[in-house]
Amino acid sequence: MLGAGTGALLLAVAFGLTGRADAGLAALWSGLMIGCVAAHLLLCVVYWRTSPPDSAWRRWLGLFTLVAGIEG
Repeated sequence: MLGAGTGALLLAVAFGLTGRADAGLAALWSGLMIGCVAAHLLLCVVYWRTSPPDSAWRRWLGLFTLVAGIEG
Protein backbone atom coordinates (compact mmCIF):
# COMPACT_ATOMS: atom_id res chain seq x y z
CA MET A 1 0.00 0.00 0.00
CA LEU A 2 2.69 2.46 0.92
CA GLY A 3 4.53 1.71 -2.31
CA ALA A 4 1.39 2.41 -4.34
CA GLY A 5 0.88 5.74 -2.59
CA THR A 6 4.49 6.74 -3.06
CA GLY A 7 4.41 5.68 -6.70
CA ALA A 8 1.24 7.69 -7.32
CA LEU A 9 2.78 10.77 -5.76
CA LEU A 10 6.00 10.46 -7.75
CA LEU A 11 4.12 9.82 -10.99
CA ALA A 12 1.87 12.84 -10.46
CA VAL A 13 4.86 15.08 -9.76
CA ALA A 14 6.69 13.79 -12.84
CA PHE A 15 3.66 14.25 -15.09
CA GLY A 16 3.01 17.70 -13.67
CA LEU A 17 6.61 18.87 -14.06
CA THR A 18 7.04 17.53 -17.58
CA GLY A 19 3.71 18.87 -18.81
CA ARG A 20 2.41 15.39 -19.69
CA ALA A 21 -0.67 16.10 -17.57
CA ASP A 22 -2.35 19.12 -16.09
CA ALA A 23 -0.72 19.70 -12.69
CA GLY A 24 -4.10 20.13 -10.99
CA LEU A 25 -5.46 16.87 -12.39
CA ALA A 26 -2.25 15.06 -11.50
CA ALA A 27 -2.52 16.37 -7.94
CA LEU A 28 -6.19 15.33 -7.74
CA TRP A 29 -5.42 11.83 -9.00
CA SER A 30 -2.51 11.50 -6.58
CA GLY A 31 -4.70 12.66 -3.70
CA LEU A 32 -7.36 10.10 -4.56
CA MET A 33 -4.77 7.34 -4.72
CA ILE A 34 -3.30 8.36 -1.36
CA GLY A 35 -6.85 8.42 0.04
CA CYS A 36 -7.33 4.83 -1.09
CA VAL A 37 -4.04 3.85 0.54
CA ALA A 38 -5.19 5.52 3.76
CA ALA A 39 -8.53 3.66 3.55
CA HIS A 40 -6.75 0.32 3.15
CA LEU A 41 -4.46 1.04 6.09
CA LEU A 42 -7.42 2.14 8.23
CA LEU A 43 -9.28 -1.05 7.34
CA CYS A 44 -6.21 -3.06 8.39
CA VAL A 45 -5.98 -1.29 11.74
CA VAL A 46 -9.69 -1.68 12.45
CA TYR A 47 -9.60 -5.34 11.43
CA TRP A 48 -6.71 -6.19 13.72
CA ARG A 49 -8.07 -4.18 16.65
CA THR A 50 -11.56 -5.66 16.50
CA SER A 51 -10.47 -9.27 15.84
CA PRO A 52 -13.71 -10.15 14.02
CA PRO A 53 -14.95 -13.73 14.03
CA ASP A 54 -14.01 -15.95 11.11
CA SER A 55 -17.61 -15.86 9.93
CA ALA A 56 -17.26 -12.12 9.14
CA TRP A 57 -14.69 -12.67 6.39
CA ARG A 58 -17.13 -11.81 3.58
CA ARG A 59 -17.81 -8.36 5.01
CA TRP A 60 -14.10 -7.57 5.31
CA LEU A 61 -13.36 -9.00 1.88
CA GLY A 62 -16.10 -6.79 0.45
CA LEU A 63 -14.68 -3.67 2.11
CA PHE A 64 -11.13 -4.32 0.94
CA THR A 65 -12.37 -5.16 -2.57
CA LEU A 66 -14.45 -1.97 -2.69
CA VAL A 67 -11.45 0.19 -1.88
CA ALA A 68 -9.29 -1.72 -4.39
CA GLY A 69 -11.97 -1.21 -7.05
CA ILE A 70 -12.07 2.53 -6.39
CA GLU A 71 -8.30 2.64 -6.51
CA GLY A 72 -8.27 0.80 -9.83
